[in-house]
Amino acid sequence: MGKFVLGFLTTLGFGLVLVAGNSIGVTCDSSLVACNVNPNPSDNACCVATNGILVLAVQWLPGYCRAIKDRCSHNLLHRIPKRKFTIHGLWPDNCSGFQVSDCDPKRAYHDTAARIAESLIYDNMTANWVSYKGDKESDYNEFWGHEWAKHGTCYSLSDKKCVGNEKAADVEKFFSDALYLSSKYNVYNALENSQIIPSPTAIYKSEDIKNAITAEFGDLSIGLICKGPYLTEIRLGLIGTGGGDAKNGNIYLPSTCPRYGVVYASEHADHPVQQPLVVID
Repeated sequence: MGKFVLGFLTTLGFGLVLVAGNSIGVTCDSSLVACNVNPNPSDNACCVATNGILVLAVQWLPGYCRAIKDRCSHNLLHRIPKRKFTIHGLWPDNCSGFQVSDCDPKRAYHDTAARIAESLIYDNMTANWVSYKGDKESDYNEFWGHEWAKHGTCYSLSDKKCVGNEKAADVEKFFSDALYLSSKYNVYNALENSQIIPSPTAIYKSEDIKNAITAEFGDLSIGLICKGPYLTEIRLGLIGTGGGDAKNGNIYLPSTCPRYGVVYASEHADHPVQQPLVVID
């Protein structure tokens, strides 16, 4: 039976980030599973999320920016990381499967980016949790601040009683665990391993995209989000486990993509989708 005694460090290609590990002063049993903790989930709230269904949402900004051209900053496709989905959010749901939000208005910070500016995770955040609006601190404050206030305050492992009272400790814990899970569930690699790659001409079936992900990670819930034919986001249903990790979950996640004709847009700014499109079958 494993235990998380200390958080540890790993690389995502842009510096160092804290990955799944215990909250301050807490030793966590790694075998604990959220929504399955007896007798009282609150006794383990610093080890496993009390709102233990976690939706990891990762976005494909090349698709988003082609679908809604006037919303993305002019240089976005040049500054996002290549061959990688970026993070939209980590969204805790309660154990009945209902989304919870805005759990602690007193911690709805307006300076989220500034709070973590000196932390180990900041460079990874700017590289992997990208705002489509731009790369100014105000853009990150708006995006990260929204995700933190709406979702992070509902993540019990980042409660002050778990992480201590340092200014950025609660925000860092939530963002660190989200960064870790997005690295663990690398959907770009999963799709690439099944020969599903961004293309200016090819289109794909939703079923094939989902099958590629389950082939890589095993059976789990998947929601595919499209704007028109463009794939813009993939959502994975997870269950929290001890210390800030998670395992595959089986929950309801709706999809908005067409069954056929999903455009997985090229990440190159000078590659518009061209006609005719080729169906990959």
